[in-house]
Parts: sequence; structure tokens; C-alpha cells
Amino acid sequence: MKTSYSDPIEQYIDENRMLKKPEVQRLLNVSRSTLARRVKSRQFLLPAVIQNGRSLWRFKDVQLWLSRNLSR
Repeated sequence: MKTSYSDPIEQYIDENRMLKKPEVQRLLNVSRSTLARRVKSRQFLLPAVIQNGRSLWRFKDVQLWLSRNLSR
């Protein structure tokens, strides 16, 4: 799914924005504990950043993972 952007900066900001755990849970439709198990077992991406004890994923990384893994 491609989105057209009027400004290249918009695309950069959107693709590089950081997702918190609840947002990733909603995208995957999983519970908090299921997400934790999948990350621990490497069935899902490791967080790109852990900031103040909070896991954060890059939107573009999650989007790529979803496109590769949900099409199976």
C-alpha cells in the first residue's frame, strides 16, 4: 500500500516514527504477553530502541515485517 506524499519530509517522518508496544499489539492483534513471547523467541522484531525501559519499533520495520510474514 503506497501513500502519496506532497512533501518528501512527510514520508520520512511517517516511515521513521516510533511505535510503542500498544500500537504494535494492535497491528499484530496480539496481547502484551504474546508480543513479549514472540520478541523473546525471535518470532517478531527486536525493538529498535529501548528508552526509559520502554520498547519502541520503527514503523517502517514493522510494516516490512508484516508484509513479509502475513502473506505466508
